[in-house]
Amino acid sequence: MKIYNENTEFTFGKYEGKSLQEVSQIDTSYIDWCLCNLDHFCLEDEVFEHLKNVISAEGITQQTEKWSNYLDEDDDNYRNHDYDRDTFNALTDGQYGDYDDFDGDFDSLMDGMGY
Repeated sequence: MKIYNENTEFTFGKYEGKSLQEVSQIDTSYIDWCLCNLDHFCLEDEVFEHLKNVISAEGITQQTEKWSNYLDEDDDNYRNHDYDRDTFNALTDGQYGDYDDFDGDFDSLMDGMGY
């Protein structure tokens, strides 16, 4: 999914190459259509607040669901991300083998490396 802000350019359709801000001044019904019909199309919160008085009830429902799903996905990605592995890779640059070689015991790894 792509989150559109006022400067995001359309890469599809009849307004390809125009920014969301330009399209909102030309044809707000197109933005509503995008919200209702395109799974990948979602508005940034500030933009949505500015435009919601010209968006249909279905468009508002779709935006709300998409935004909620986006936040849930982002939260899942945060919870499931292995920050120890990232730190290991950043500190060792592959010089000490693989993170899994240390059985996930990050503290002993750090001690062994002198940190």
